[in-house]
Amino acid sequence: CSIQKKKLFIRGKFRFSYLYYIHYLNKLHSMRKLLFFFMVSWGISTSLFSQETFTPNGVQDPREHAYAFKDATIFVDFETRDGGGADAHYCRATADIANGYFSLGAQRLEEIAERKDAGDDLDRAELYAQAARTWLKDKNLEFADHALARAIDLAPDAIALNLVAAEIASAEEEWLDVVEHVSRAEDNGIVSSDAYVLRGRALMALGDTESAADDVVRALSLDERNIDALILRGELQQAGVIIEVFVENASAAHD
Repeated sequence: CSIQKKKLFIRGKFRFSYLYYIHYLNKLHSMRKLLFFFMVSWGISTSLFSQETFTPNGVQDPREHAYAFKDATIFVDFETRDGGGADAHYCRATADIANGYFSLGAQRLEEIAERKDAGDDLDRAELYAQAARTWLKDKNLEFADHALARAIDLAPDAIALNLVAAEIASAEEEWLDVVEHVSRAEDNGIVSSDAYVLRGRALMALGDTESAADDVVRALSLDERNIDALILRGELQQAGVIIEVFVENASAAHD
């Protein structure tokens, strides 16, 4: 089916014909980017923040998300058919990843990182870092390592890349490397609840349950609802390590 014959259905308020859009955009070329990004944002935000739709058995209907991302992808295809820009291709990669096409999305991110309009070396390194994380979701550790290596080549002083390296090392069960990468990031003021969970799990694997428990406390202090931290806490408690975490209630603090 030709793209010019398709109709785009935006959940909410609008329904437009592609023929009308092509005619309208050709007449208002200066508005093209604005209209394009508005509609892409509409499609993506509809998927992420729209009112949830449920199937008869009470389970959220995943098709609503797929439809909204398909809407966004159609618009991106329209914008990029004559080349497009890095931003347009990034939107398409984001839509692919959100729909579970991790391999395709990671490839697109790497291609964007090599474009001249992708930004400076730090911007391109961030794209490769995102690609590395996406390859991890696809369980392709070799490609994740390669993407991270390219990111480090572009921005060797970017401390935050240590957290990406820790994620990859954890997937490879290189526990000493996980501890080293998270500790290096922490020493430079870059911390996160997830990073502490990674190091905690590595320390537990290395037999240092007390230090692992300390990292669980740190993780839950930053995010008391971190599921992975709560799971690790349970595993440590089963191993005989009692972990008590006290989270100050914000409302109580004002009393």
